[in-house]
Amino acid sequence: MSETTTNDQTTSDEAASQEATGSPLQAAEQELRAAQAVLDGAIATGSSADVLAAQDALDRAQGKVDALRAGAIEADAEAYATTVTDDLEQAAAADDRPMLYATSADWLTGYLLPMWRRGPEARWCTKWWLHAEAYTRIEALWRTWEALRYEGPLGIATWLLTYADPLMHQLTAPTGPFRKCHPITGEHDQLPPWTVEPPPEGIFT
Repeated sequence: MSETTTNDQTTSDEAASQEATGSPLQAAEQELRAAQAVLDGAIATGSSADVLAAQDALDRAQGKVDALRAGAIEADAEAYATTVTDDLEQAAAADDRPMLYATSADWLTGYLLPMWRRGPEARWCTKWWLHAEAYTRIEALWRTWEALRYEGPLGIATWLLTYADPLMHQLTAPTGPFRKCHPITGEHDQLPPWTVEPPPEGIFT
Protein backbone atom coordinates (compact mmCIF):
# COMPACT_ATOMS: atom_id res chain seq x y z
CA MET A 1 0.00 0.00 0.00
CA SER A 2 1.46 3.35 -1.03
CA GLU A 3 1.25 6.66 0.84
CA THR A 4 -1.00 8.05 -1.90
CA THR A 5 -3.37 5.10 -1.54
CA THR A 6 -3.46 5.53 2.24
CA ASN A 7 -4.26 9.25 2.00
CA ASP A 8 -6.90 8.67 -0.70
CA GLN A 9 -8.61 6.03 1.43
CA THR A 10 -8.59 8.29 4.51
CA THR A 11 -10.05 11.18 2.50
CA SER A 12 -12.74 8.92 1.08
CA ASP A 13 -13.63 7.63 4.55
CA GLU A 14 -13.85 11.19 5.87
CA ALA A 15 -16.20 12.29 3.08
CA ALA A 16 -18.39 9.23 3.56
CA SER A 17 -18.63 9.74 7.31
CA GLN A 18 -19.58 13.40 6.96
CA GLU A 19 -22.30 12.48 4.50
CA ALA A 20 -23.67 9.72 6.74
CA THR A 21 -23.91 11.83 9.92
CA GLY A 22 -25.14 15.31 10.68
CA SER A 23 -22.67 15.88 13.51
CA PRO A 24 -19.10 17.03 12.83
CA LEU A 25 -18.00 15.16 15.96
CA GLN A 26 -19.64 11.93 14.84
CA ALA A 27 -18.05 12.31 11.42
CA ALA A 28 -14.65 12.93 13.01
CA GLU A 29 -15.04 9.86 15.23
CA GLN A 30 -15.86 7.73 12.20
CA GLU A 31 -12.83 9.18 10.45
CA LEU A 32 -10.73 8.27 13.48
CA ARG A 33 -11.96 4.68 13.42
CA ALA A 34 -11.26 4.47 9.70
CA ALA A 35 -7.76 5.85 10.20
CA GLN A 36 -7.13 3.26 12.92
CA ALA A 37 -8.25 0.50 10.57
CA VAL A 38 -5.89 1.79 7.88
CA LEU A 39 -3.03 1.82 10.37
CA ASP A 40 -3.81 -1.72 11.51
CA GLY A 41 -3.75 -2.86 7.90
CA ALA A 42 -0.49 -1.06 7.21
CA ILE A 43 1.13 -2.65 10.25
CA ALA A 44 0.01 -6.08 9.09
CA THR A 45 0.89 -5.87 5.40
CA GLY A 46 2.46 -2.54 4.49
CA SER A 47 5.91 -1.05 4.43
CA SER A 48 7.37 1.23 7.06
CA ALA A 49 6.46 4.21 4.87
CA ASP A 50 2.84 3.03 4.79
CA VAL A 51 2.82 2.70 8.57
CA LEU A 52 4.25 6.19 9.07
CA ALA A 53 1.72 7.71 6.68
CA ALA A 54 -1.16 5.88 8.34
CA GLN A 55 0.05 6.91 11.80
CA ASP A 56 0.23 10.54 10.67
CA ALA A 57 -3.35 10.33 9.37
CA LEU A 58 -4.46 8.76 12.65
CA ASP A 59 -2.79 11.53 14.67
CA ARG A 60 -4.55 14.18 12.60
CA ALA A 61 -7.89 12.44 13.04
CA GLN A 62 -7.36 12.14 16.80
CA GLY A 63 -6.49 15.83 17.05
CA LYS A 64 -9.65 16.74 15.19
CA VAL A 65 -11.79 14.60 17.50
CA ASP A 66 -10.15 16.04 20.62
CA ALA A 67 -10.72 19.61 19.43
CA LEU A 68 -14.37 18.97 18.58
CA ARG A 69 -15.01 17.22 21.90
CA ALA A 70 -13.46 20.09 23.86
CA GLY A 71 -15.52 22.63 21.95
CA ALA A 72 -18.72 20.66 22.46
CA ILE A 73 -18.14 20.31 26.21
CA GLU A 74 -17.50 24.03 26.68
CA ALA A 75 -20.51 24.95 24.55
CA ASP A 76 -22.72 22.63 26.61
CA ALA A 77 -21.38 24.12 29.84
CA GLU A 78 -22.09 27.68 28.70
CA ALA A 79 -25.61 26.80 27.55
CA TYR A 80 -26.33 24.97 30.79
CA ALA A 81 -25.03 27.86 32.88
CA THR A 82 -27.31 30.27 31.04
CA THR A 83 -30.32 28.04 31.71
CA VAL A 84 -29.51 27.69 35.41
CA THR A 85 -29.01 31.43 35.79
CA ASP A 86 -32.32 32.24 34.11
CA ASP A 87 -34.21 29.77 36.31
CA LEU A 88 -32.65 31.01 39.54
CA GLU A 89 -33.12 34.66 38.66
CA GLN A 90 -36.82 34.04 38.08
CA ALA A 91 -37.07 32.38 41.49
CA ALA A 92 -35.17 35.22 43.17
CA ALA A 93 -37.46 37.81 41.62
CA ALA A 94 -40.28 36.46 43.76
CA ASP A 95 -38.28 37.11 46.95
CA ASP A 96 -38.37 40.71 48.17
CA ARG A 97 -35.31 40.35 50.42
CA PRO A 98 -32.31 42.07 48.78
CA MET A 99 -29.23 40.02 47.97
CA LEU A 100 -25.83 41.11 49.24
CA TYR A 101 -23.94 40.01 46.12
CA ALA A 102 -24.99 40.62 42.53
CA THR A 103 -23.74 37.31 41.11
CA SER A 104 -22.38 33.97 42.21
CA ALA A 105 -18.96 35.02 40.88
CA ASP A 106 -18.98 38.11 43.12
CA TRP A 107 -20.01 35.99 46.10
CA LEU A 108 -17.36 33.38 45.35
CA THR A 109 -14.48 35.86 45.29
CA GLY A 110 -15.90 38.19 47.92
CA TYR A 111 -16.99 35.65 50.51
CA LEU A 112 -16.43 31.95 49.91
CA LEU A 113 -12.86 31.69 48.61
CA PRO A 114 -11.31 34.04 51.20
CA MET A 115 -12.97 31.93 53.90
CA TRP A 116 -12.86 28.40 52.46
CA ARG A 117 -9.31 27.03 52.31
CA ARG A 118 -8.14 23.45 51.93
CA GLY A 119 -4.93 21.48 51.50
CA PRO A 120 -3.32 20.25 48.28
CA GLU A 121 -5.52 17.16 48.13
CA ALA A 122 -8.52 19.36 47.31
CA ARG A 123 -9.12 20.20 43.66
CA TRP A 124 -10.05 23.59 42.22
CA CYS A 125 -10.23 25.24 38.81
CA THR A 126 -9.63 28.92 38.13
CA LYS A 127 -12.05 28.56 35.20
CA TRP A 128 -14.74 26.99 37.38
CA TRP A 129 -17.56 28.52 35.35
CA LEU A 130 -16.70 26.26 32.40
CA HIS A 131 -17.71 23.21 34.45
CA ALA A 132 -21.49 22.80 34.38
CA GLU A 133 -21.53 20.91 37.68
CA ALA A 134 -19.36 23.52 39.39
CA TYR A 135 -21.48 26.37 38.09
CA THR A 136 -24.63 24.69 39.37
CA ARG A 137 -23.18 23.92 42.80
CA ILE A 138 -21.70 27.39 43.33
CA GLU A 139 -24.86 29.09 42.12
CA ALA A 140 -26.87 26.98 44.56
CA LEU A 141 -24.44 27.69 47.40
CA TRP A 142 -24.69 31.42 46.79
CA ARG A 143 -28.48 31.44 46.59
CA THR A 144 -28.91 29.38 49.76
CA TRP A 145 -26.37 31.53 51.59
CA GLU A 146 -28.22 34.69 50.58
CA ALA A 147 -31.47 33.23 51.91
CA LEU A 148 -30.11 31.76 55.14
CA ARG A 149 -28.02 34.77 56.15
CA TYR A 150 -31.30 36.43 57.11
CA GLU A 151 -31.70 33.73 59.77
CA GLY A 152 -28.69 34.96 61.75
CA PRO A 153 -26.01 32.66 63.24
CA LEU A 154 -28.32 29.66 63.15
CA GLY A 155 -28.92 30.24 59.46
CA ILE A 156 -25.20 30.36 58.66
CA ALA A 157 -24.58 27.23 60.74
CA THR A 158 -27.37 25.48 58.86
CA TRP A 159 -25.90 26.64 55.56
CA LEU A 160 -22.45 25.33 56.45
CA LEU A 161 -23.62 21.91 57.62
CA THR A 162 -26.45 21.32 55.17
CA TYR A 163 -25.18 22.96 52.00
CA ALA A 164 -21.57 24.15 52.04
CA ASP A 165 -19.89 21.11 53.55
CA PRO A 166 -21.44 18.42 51.31
CA LEU A 167 -21.52 20.49 48.11
CA MET A 168 -17.97 21.77 48.42
CA HIS A 169 -16.71 18.33 49.41
CA GLN A 170 -18.10 16.85 46.21
CA LEU A 171 -16.97 19.80 44.11
CA THR A 172 -13.33 19.74 45.28
CA ALA A 173 -12.94 15.98 45.68
CA PRO A 174 -10.02 14.31 43.85
CA THR A 175 -12.56 12.43 41.74
CA GLY A 176 -14.79 15.47 41.15
CA PRO A 177 -15.19 17.78 38.15
CA PHE A 178 -11.88 19.53 38.85
CA ARG A 179 -9.87 16.29 38.83
CA LYS A 180 -7.89 17.34 35.75
CA CYS A 181 -7.43 21.00 36.77
CA HIS A 182 -4.79 22.73 38.88
CA PRO A 183 -5.51 25.70 41.18
CA ILE A 184 -1.98 27.12 41.05
CA THR A 185 -0.93 26.75 37.42
CA GLY A 186 -4.42 27.50 36.11
CA GLU A 187 -4.45 24.26 34.12
CA HIS A 188 -7.99 23.50 32.98
CA ASP A 189 -9.43 20.41 31.39
CA GLN A 190 -12.91 18.96 31.15
CA LEU A 191 -13.90 15.45 32.04
CA PRO A 192 -15.88 13.94 29.17
CA PRO A 193 -19.59 13.48 29.85
CA TRP A 194 -20.97 10.01 30.33
CA THR A 195 -22.71 8.55 27.33
CA VAL A 196 -25.78 6.35 27.08
CA GLU A 197 -27.09 3.77 24.68
CA PRO A 198 -30.40 4.72 23.03
CA PRO A 199 -33.23 2.83 24.78
CA PRO A 200 -35.28 0.33 22.79
CA GLU A 201 -38.12 1.93 20.91
CA GLY A 202 -41.35 2.03 22.90
CA ILE A 203 -39.80 1.23 26.30
CA PHE A 204 -41.03 4.51 27.84
CA THR A 205 -44.49 4.48 26.30
